[in-house]
Amino acid sequence: MKTLLTIAFLFISIVLPAQTQLERLQQAEKLYLDGLQAENDHDRAKATDAWNQAAAIYSELLDTDGFDNAKLRYNLANVCLAQKKLGLAIHNYKIALELEPDNERIAANLDVARSLRKDNLTAAEKDLVLKTLFFFHYDISFDTRRIIFYCFYTILFLTIVIRIFTHRHVALTTIIAITASCSIVLAVSLGISWKARNKTIGVITAKVVHAKVGSSNSYQDAFDTPLHDGTEFMLIETDSSNQWLYVRLDNGSEGWIPADTALLAKH
Repeated sequence: MKTLLTIAFLFISIVLPAQTQLERLQQAEKLYLDGLQAENDHDRAKATDAWNQAAAIYSELLDTDGFDNAKLRYNLANVCLAQKKLGLAIHNYKIALELEPDNERIAANLDVARSLRKDNLTAAEKDLVLKTLFFFHYDISFDTRRIIFYCFYTILFLTIVIRIFTHRHVALTTIIAITASCSIVLAVSLGISWKARNKTIGVITAKVVHAKVGSSNSYQDAFDTPLHDGTEFMLIETDSSNQWLYVRLDNGSEGWIPADTALLAKH
């Protein structure tokens, strides 16, 4: 009897929280849709209230251990986008895309959020050249490139074995050259992505940020114009107090920004 009661207690403690979380998710999704309807009805106050409630629920669920997933991040990002909080939207879309790299819907919404930024910085010329020549590195997810690499490597290995035991040297040599070249290019691409995963990236979430040439407001501005909500960067270092971040923007420019004006994430 005691064993049965213990099992029942464990069942209740596991199942009920899961049901509650599901109900909270459904409630947040309804609030998001209610906000969209209110926005269409030109009731901005009602829309704002609904989206604020939805964002609070999603944030609460994210604080639950083991309850972080692509759908939750995607839904929260949608709410942030509706609220015109571009930095928060981009931050959550990017995490969602890390969790589901081949999700085209998440990628599309991330592109929409980025297109709404005030600071559309032009990438450095060398980066533009790389993105043109090695488009697959940027357009195909890490996992997909890894699978393609394994396929080429397997074909290369089998072709070499066949060539050793046959006399069709010309045709097989051509195949070996092609598959070897593709394998090397993909291996380099995977290596770059693997190395980049150890870097910390971030996005500005404040409305306006004046980057400085040093880690204090007493320094002069690093750029002619301020940065705005949604601008992305790579973290280079932090100051000794962890209150300032030294960052590099997409166009290669560098400067210091207050830590409380941005969110960071591992790439």
